Amino acid sequence: RVNMLDKPLKDIEQISYEKRSQAKVVWGHFKYGIHHYIPQETTYITLLRDPISRVLSLYRYVLRAPSHPLHEAVTDSAMGLEEFISSGIDKSQVENGQTRQVSGVQYGDLDRGALETAKSNLQTCLVVGLTERFEESFMLFREALKWRVPFYFTRGLSRQSQPHNSASEPA
Repeated sequence: RVNMLDKPLKDIEQISYEKRSQAKVVWGHFKYGIHHYIPQETTYITLLRDPISRVLSLYRYVLRAPSHPLHEAVTDSAMGLEEFISSGIDKSQVENGQTRQVSGVQYGDLDRGALETAKSNLQTCLVVGLTERFEESFMLFREALKWRVPFYFTRGLSRQSQPHNSASEPA
């Protein structure tokens, strides 16, 4: 089986200590614990997503992205959504994926302790936003981090996740 969340941390390990110590911002899909790889003080912000929407989006992405490591396994076997969810093909993403990411517990079964760790880790975040309320979350990030970004453009959304009317789209 595959654990897609280990790869970003392995990539960071390949960056020299000197370069990591100069980092101002690190962003991506990381499990909690990236501060162990960055020598300077770190501040977390995060976006959470409705868990069902998150798994549906992952499944659709795997189907349409030939470069995704799970694409061939899913398409060659004509794996439907239900089988994708129950197969264990990527527990790190499908089975309580956000709890796994936020707790830092990627392998095995999750217990109440992992949930409590995730909740505790969220308490350390400067801001926790919601994907479904992205514009508001972005404003919270902007205020907390004192960003001077006057506007932004939304990119990379699948058709299923695009809002019908978004303040982020250019007029």
